[in-house]
Amino acid sequence: MQKFSKIVICVGVLIMIILGMIVHDTWKDRIYFSLAVLFVTVLSLLWNIVAHNVMDKFGKRRINSYETFTDWNNSRVA
Repeated sequence: MQKFSKIVICVGVLIMIILGMIVHDTWKDRIYFSLAVLFVTVLSLLWNIVAHNVMDKFGKRRINSYETFTDWNNSRVA
């Protein structure tokens, strides 16, 4: 899932840069637009990494708490 989301972000960036090259008239505008797109891309990729790490961390914690609950539930202490 993480690899797929990175691919989607990069494909979106390529489309945005290509459209920016077509729409903007001067090279100065094209360069500024491309730099802005690349800046937003870096932020998106960093956020993607952080979000996946947080989801993985909470997923492991949830699995561990479930295993603890099932171990306690199956202990059958009289």
